[in-house]
Amino acid sequence: TKAQRRHQERIARPNYYRDWLAARAQHFASRPMAETIVRTGDDPLEEFLSGIDALAELAEEHGAKLLIVGEPTLYKSTLGEAESRLLTMLWKPVTPVEGQRTDVGMRVRPLAVERELQRFNNAAKERCESLGVAWFNLQGEVPRYADYFVSETYLTDKGCATAAELLVPPITAVLKGQPITVETDAPALSGGVGS
Repeated sequence: TKAQRRHQERIARPNYYRDWLAARAQHFASRPMAETIVRTGDDPLEEFLSGIDALAELAEEHGAKLLIVGEPTLYKSTLGEAESRLLTMLWKPVTPVEGQRTDVGMRVRPLAVERELQRFNNAAKERCESLGVAWFNLQGEVPRYADYFVSETYLTDKGCATAAELLVPPITAVLKGQPITVETDAPALSGGVGS
C-alpha cells in the first residue's frame, strides 16, 4: 500500500531510528514526572502472564522446547546523565491521577519502573516454574549504561552481543533437555551486573 511504501522510505533513511529516538527523548523530557505507577484496575500483569501460558501451550502442542527470557532494560534506581537522555517511554494511566494531567503521558521515576519490572519478572518466573518452562532473566544482566542501550529497551550492537553471549548457556541447556545452571534471577534492585 501507499502508507507502507512511505513507511519503508522513511525507515530506509540513514540514522532514522537514532533521529526518531532523539525526538522521542526530547518529548519525554518535557512531560510531567510521576513518583510511582498507580494501578487502579488497569494492571496488565494478567494479560502478560496469559501470554506466557499461550506460548507454553503452543510449544507443548508442537513438541517444541521453550525458553522465556526477561527483557533487558536500562532502568535502575539511579541513572547517569547519558542514560537519562535515552529514556523515551511514557506512562498513561487509564484512570486519571488527581492533580496531574495524564492525557499527555508522564515520566515515571526510574526506581518505580525498576520495581514494576521486578514485579513482572517475579511473576513470570513463578508462572514458568508452575508450567515447567525454562526462564532466564536478562534484566540487570546486560550492563545498564548508554553504550549498551539505544533507548530503555533497544540494545546497541555491543548490548546485543552481550545479550547473545548471556543467552548461549540457557539456550544450550534447554536444547539438551538440561536444567539451566546459570543464575537466572535479576540481581536485587540496582545491584549486580550493570548497575
